[in-house]
Amino acid sequence: DILTTVPATKSGIRFTAGLSYTQGKRHVPYLIDEGYLQPSLDARGHTVYEISPRGRRLLDILNEIPGVVDD
Repeated sequence: DILTTVPATKSGIRFTAGLSYTQGKRHVPYLIDEGYLQPSLDARGHTVYEISPRGRRLLDILNEIPGVVDD
């Protein structure tokens, strides 16, 4: 769910994905460390998280799974 909510702030990710503060604090840094999300600054200087090319590939693969399993 996190990868589908971006670009967003960390609070926006938590709200949209239905994560608690603790879950967001754990999962967002993990996704950054693994190269699935990348932080950037918006026009107001706030950190916004965007999906990286590696994250896009992961999301594409995850979206293919239901089609493979249903066959």
